[in-house]
Amino acid sequence: MKTMDPKIAARRGEVSEDRARRRLRWLLRFLVVALLVAGVAWLLRSPMLSIRGVEATGAAHSDPVKIAADAGVTLGVPTIAVRTGVVRDALLEDPWIAGASVFVAWPGTIEIDVQEHVPAATVATDQGWLLIAGDGTILERVADDPGLSTVVIDLPERAIPGSRFDDAAMAGALAFAAAYPDREGPLEIRAGDDGLWTEVDGHEVRLGRPIEMEEKALALGALLDDGVEAGAQIDLISPRRPAVAEQRVQVEVEGEGTAEVEGSG
Repeated sequence: MKTMDPKIAARRGEVSEDRARRRLRWLLRFLVVALLVAGVAWLLRSPMLSIRGVEATGAAHSDPVKIAADAGVTLGVPTIAVRTGVVRDALLEDPWIAGASVFVAWPGTIEIDVQEHVPAATVATDQGWLLIAGDGTILERVADDPGLSTVVIDLPERAIPGSRFDDAAMAGALAFAAAYPDREGPLEIRAGDDGLWTEVDGHEVRLGRPIEMEEKALALGALLDDGVEAGAQIDLISPRRPAVAEQRVQVEVEGEGTAEVEGSG
């Protein structure tokens, strides 16, 4: 019967013990890491790091807090679960909201900042009045003209809040209204088969096609500043060569009924 050298046996024992100690250390490290991960996961979803407040700025016509709540951002929800992109997309579905930013302020506050559209016009349609923004976005349907308009456009279109008027006439009318200087009160712009028309200070103004609207607005302002005969019609089809037609009045011609003549009468 062979016997193992005591030195070899001792060495093998040392190797086995060393392996066991390494396995034990590895197991302990694994347990520590697992406990840390579990602790962090619990902490992130614990009441200590849940949403305790939702703050919104920049809102006058919209309700960002309610929109965020509908998107799942409510008190008590773990802050880590908030998806800011999802909340932002939900906010932008509101017709009034033109832009939005959503931030997570740890440990438990959601900060929302919105930029709302500014009403730039009221639109008369066959369904009543619509408030629209400068980019043509339809903001809200109202029963009566709210008196906030800068331009009234008669376009019998069917539209819903949140959609947008991409009509060239609408864009032209809005551009003209925005550029017209020193205007007081609503500016009525009509869209007809022969282009856009408006009336300013008792003058019928033909704007024509919805192009060069800023130039047309500035040309009209300059003409009126220089003085135009009362009741004269102004043609701005070419803003660089505006035309003024004197007022036409009707006079009685004995035995021949009436006739139109130029002049102020």
